[in-house]
Amino acid sequence: DVVPLASSGADGVCYVSTANLDGETNLKLKAAPAATQSVLGPPSSQQQADWDPLPHLSELSGSILAEAPNSNIHDFNGSLKVGGKAPESLGSKQLLMRGTVLRNTTLCIGVVCYTGADTRMIRNSRPAHLKQSNLEIITNAAMLIILA
Repeated sequence: DVVPLASSGADGVCYVSTANLDGETNLKLKAAPAATQSVLGPPSSQQQADWDPLPHLSELSGSILAEAPNSNIHDFNGSLKVGGKAPESLGSKQLLMRGTVLRNTTLCIGVVCYTGADTRMIRNSRPAHLKQSNLEIITNAAMLIILA
């Protein structure tokens, strides 16, 4: 799971498809925090196609404080402190989860806050249900009676 730092969209906005998580096909609006978007984001006078945030990464220093890993895909609580400024609150709008797909956004730079078994997608996954027809269930029960 990733906290976006900057996006090529206006005001740090990016769109993600969450069809793999919740089955909804509409795009969800996510946004980079204003503190990092102002440092890394494209200037309003510059074309988005010409935007290159990588040289500005060295100007950014800070820390992210995030809640302990959990399975709730609708909520997120954290804070971002950039430089000597006051911490900025982070919510579900500032979390791009594993399994989502970035759409209608040219570029998005972020910081990974949960990986592997700590991602919300993995914490919500369950073993696949074994599908059996009624005939198979009855046959299996009959075989147990005969062989037992």
